[in-house]
Amino acid sequence: MKAIRYLAPLWAVLALGLNAGTLAIFDTSVGPMYIELYDKDKPQTVANFIRYIQSGRFDNSIVQRWEPQFVIQGGGYYIDTNNTPAFRPIQTFGNITNEFSVGAQYSNTYGTIAMARQSGQTNSASSQWFLNLTNNAFLDNVDGGFTVFGKIIAGTNNLNKFYPPPAPYGIYRAGTIYGTNDYGEVIYLDTLPVLSLQPTFNDLIYVGAKLVECKVRLNGPDRREISWNSVAGITNRVEVSTNAGASWSTLRDVVGDGTTISITDSTSTAPFEIYRVRLLFN
Repeated sequence: MKAIRYLAPLWAVLALGLNAGTLAIFDTSVGPMYIELYDKDKPQTVANFIRYIQSGRFDNSIVQRWEPQFVIQGGGYYIDTNNTPAFRPIQTFGNITNEFSVGAQYSNTYGTIAMARQSGQTNSASSQWFLNLTNNAFLDNVDGGFTVFGKIIAGTNNLNKFYPPPAPYGIYRAGTIYGTNDYGEVIYLDTLPVLSLQPTFNDLIYVGAKLVECKVRLNGPDRREISWNSVAGITNRVEVSTNAGASWSTLRDVVGDGTTISITDSTSTAPFEIYRVRLLFN
């Protein structure tokens, strides 16, 4: 049983294990991937990644690069559907400091997520990320190391659809595709994964990035409402602690359906309580 923790507002925790981190979900065109982020060891990198998700800048984003037996990469482009569909670069918040050597050091092994950056420029990561399709530990020694800030804990079957080639799941590499950025400059993508030999914008691999968040609010005397965006098909266990997390009691088990679920605790009269939602992956 794995566990993920999201430290949310007062009295709320989304958890699976004492030292686990924020849970992010990549809801992709080929299936979901659940990613535990390393908040404690890579705080600036994780905060930067969360900022892009919460700001909406990853909305309608795509996997723009597929290097079979190496990586898939995203966070660089989204599809503008306001008029005629077009590739657009994701507006960045600026570069962040490389945190490869901050906290525990995580190697670029299979299933990990790391920050992409400009060649030869250690502190040039901004919005772009990549998922390692195999053991790429050599990246740990390139220009100060590529910062790993999380790992897929469920959904690796969907990551495996990109490896090994030729992909048996109808994923192909498109020829060079052109677009323009906001300055009228030409964008070309020649390692773009697509779902058809004659691709349209519908055949791109989209990434719907979101966080699993838990909140608690008072809803009348001695009534506390716990709500969270549930993970579909998995038992979401709501637990409560009255002693700062030293021990936990099960409040309710709910099978998630992907929507926001709310339950109310009206049984306790304790002056202080912490709630958490544990995700019981098999």
